[in-house]
Amino acid sequence: MQDALFGFAGGLGVAAALIHGWLGDSRIVAPLAAAAPGFRFRTLRAVWFLSALYWFAPGALLLAAPFALDAPVARALALAAAFAYAAGAAANAWAFRLRHFGAAILGLAAALSAAAALA
Repeated sequence: MQDALFGFAGGLGVAAALIHGWLGDSRIVAPLAAAAPGFRFRTLRAVWFLSALYWFAPGALLLAAPFALDAPVARALALAAAFAYAAGAAANAWAFRLRHFGAAILGLAAALSAAAALA
């Protein structure tokens, strides 16, 4: 059961990162760059993808944890991922006043990560 929780939490984190990166670049960053051709959007694009990396890295590590790490290390990683996802969910909920599904997705990833750590 614990391996499944690691898998679900990691898969959700990776999916959130990939969807955030793809949709954000195609729906927000690219149209802004097209609307203001003289302005450089490298910084915006870099910051946008840093948040995706922030969610992707713990997700990938959670997916690999049951197979590559000892149990105490995997549990510590799951707790760290839970805090990272919870921070992202809280920031998303605050920034969008709970009108964005990102808080729910990251909150679920945080809960699954915590459950994996405590199982």
